[in-house]
Amino acid sequence: MKPFSSESIVIKAPSFKVTFLILLFGLQIVLLLCYDAYYTKQISSDNRLFAISNFIAPKNNKNRHYFAVVTILSDISSKERRLAVRDTWLRFYQPEHSNFEVLVKFVIGQPYCVMQQLPCSEQDLQKEERLRKEQDDFGDILRVHAEDGYNSLSDKVCALFEWAADISFDYLIKTDHDIFIRLDTIFDELKNFGPTPKKSYWRGLVWKDIQPIKNNEDKNKELTYELLKFPV
Repeated sequence: MKPFSSESIVIKAPSFKVTFLILLFGLQIVLLLCYDAYYTKQISSDNRLFAISNFIAPKNNKNRHYFAVVTILSDISSKERRLAVRDTWLRFYQPEHSNFEVLVKFVIGQPYCVMQQLPCSEQDLQKEERLRKEQDDFGDILRVHAEDGYNSLSDKVCALFEWAADISFDYLIKTDHDIFIRLDTIFDELKNFGPTPKKSYWRGLVWKDIQPIKNNEDKNKELTYELLKFPV
């Protein structure tokens, strides 16, 4: 039997390159853990980021019937436009002088940081704080689970339809905060249909056989839609 010798086992020290890669990988793990802890702490401790459910219609709305639900697409930063709508064409509907009930909601999405589950900037938090104050003053803001950006308008519309599906109403009106509409004229026309709501009734400007815009520089681009035409 051969006696044990120090030459029997050879252990090579790792090269500088291998050592550097190991340390770099370990540093990345530490940074990721620190970031996750920071993000979790910020989201859990910062109550200025209100939950989406705070702006969804109260549950008692589901037990009430509305003649019309008026939804107005807006965005977080457009308070002045919402004030203009409240002071102008929304006044065509006077609840105290009407024998029917209408629900009005400004539809606003979520900041990019919320949708991407990232820490929100101080500017985002300030906007949210102002929006919370506006909601406290008027109570007519609906937050939906969609990004609050121009390229996410379709997502916001789909989200408001999902919300409206839980509400009892005869007619749904969708418009934007930069549109002036005569609610009194629209309501008179709808009431002329009689006590039974008209089924499959659509009213408005309809564009048919529209192809999606694939130009990345166009603000109306639709790069993810795969069909040749929109389904109208």
